[in-house]
Amino acid sequence: MRAVFRGATERVEARTTRAGTPAERIGAYLEAISEELKPASAAFFGDLDVFGPAKEIYKQNTQIAASRVQELVTEALDAGKVSPLNAKFVGAVAGQTMELIHRGQIEADTGLDDSAAYRALADLHGVDDAIDFFQ
Repeated sequence: MRAVFRGATERVEARTTRAGTPAERIGAYLEAISEELKPASAAFFGDLDVFGPAKEIYKQNTQIAASRVQELVTEALDAGKVSPLNAKFVGAVAGQTMELIHRGQIEADTGLDDSAAYRALADLHGVDDAIDFFQ
């Protein structure tokens, strides 16, 4: 299981690195996760839920991904490429959303499978104009 996630992480990071600006890397990161999850079936996630060691690995990877989003937001802020946001808050929100995706709550609430939910999360990185509106 660790090897599966290690390979996925390498592909996600490679895609993230190829993105242009620091702000674009946020979306690229989440889109890459979405792509990695596309082949995963409901049965796969069901197996994760009942097999403790795999569930723990997935949880750890979700926490790492949330931290990575925080890093990417901080990089974009430092480069002056996104509206001022609290990187820890954004990372926490992303992490909680990722956990809800994993637990199936997002699918239950929205009908979006895990891959589609990560894609929708990636789409949120482009809401700078809306954020600016409220500032």
